[in-house]
Amino acid sequence: MKASSTPMDARSIIEDSNLARGTSSARDTFVAKFQISETFMRHVLGYTLPPVLLLLSACNSEPEPAQQTSDELVADAEADQAEALETIASSEELTDAQSFLDNVVAINTLQMGLADIVKRDGEREDVRAFAEMIVADHRRLLTELKEAAAETSPDLVFNTSLSANQQEALAEMRGARSADDMFLERVREGNREIAASIDEEIATGTYPALIDWANAAKTDVTAHAEALSAL
Repeated sequence: MKASSTPMDARSIIEDSNLARGTSSARDTFVAKFQISETFMRHVLGYTLPPVLLLLSACNSEPEPAQQTSDELVADAEADQAEALETIASSEELTDAQSFLDNVVAINTLQMGLADIVKRDGEREDVRAFAEMIVADHRRLLTELKEAAAETSPDLVFNTSLSANQQEALAEMRGARSADDMFLERVREGNREIAASIDEEIATGTYPALIDWANAAKTDVTAHAEALSAL
């Protein structure tokens, strides 16, 4: 029997498929009648199947969750921070670790700000070169300290925002008659403070990740002190 070149409608296919469940002769008739021609395949696959797949895909897709507003995001962040601070306050060890973080991060952040100003306003080439060096060092140290804090506890807060006193120090630096001299004075002071914090953490700290960071950072702080003595 010659294969049909005309696309079959769905009703005739269903009826004949029901017929195929009968006698063997009926099944033979069914097979012969529905030798699927190239035209029929092209019709089914080219026109019938894709819309069906698209319909199924649309039915199975899930709606996207609603996006939070900026106010909701801020509220969630503030709630998380308040919960973290409450957890820290309930632990003497975490309180000490948070105090160490706050002190070291504040000094590093301030020195980076001072260095940025002297790189622009300073007159001495050796001072500007030193400023370039400590910016790179402090940026690396802060990155490593943030990782150590995260390893220690998810409740520790890593805050690099400038305090009011730090902002005042930067303002004084911008208006200084000699940016080089004020920069060196402030960095020497900060270097002594951070060295003391690091030594205390090494001696009395509780958390290995922070102690390891302190031991590694001491090398940089010592190198800065030596460079400062030559300026």
